[in-house]
Amino acid sequence: MKEEDTINTRLAAFLEKTGQSKFALSKKLGVSASAVGYLVGSSERTSKPSADMLEKLVTACPELNLNWLVAGQGPMLRDTEAAKETQCWALLEAETARRQQLQLDYDDLLSRFQQTQAGK
Repeated sequence: MKEEDTINTRLAAFLEKTGQSKFALSKKLGVSASAVGYLVGSSERTSKPSADMLEKLVTACPELNLNWLVAGQGPMLRDTEAAKETQCWALLEAETARRQQLQLDYDDLLSRFQQTQAGK
């Protein structure tokens, strides 16, 4: 008997194909491991992903073809160049935010140091 083709079984197939664990996916999505477990668990305990969860999946896994995941249409993986470009932009944005925070921390530290020196 063939397993039913559902959004849940397709998500499990995606994890298997990409070599990701449920735990690793939960970290990428910013949700609990049990939340991912309910999406790819046994048939008695599965739940359909919410719109919010689908948005997180598409953002965290740009290579995942949403049409395939939701409707079973088309290939599992999107064009890899588009996925790589999306990942590069996400990394660039994260690095820019990190550098901005470092600059703010440095400016704050320098200001406090200057204040202590002025008080001497």
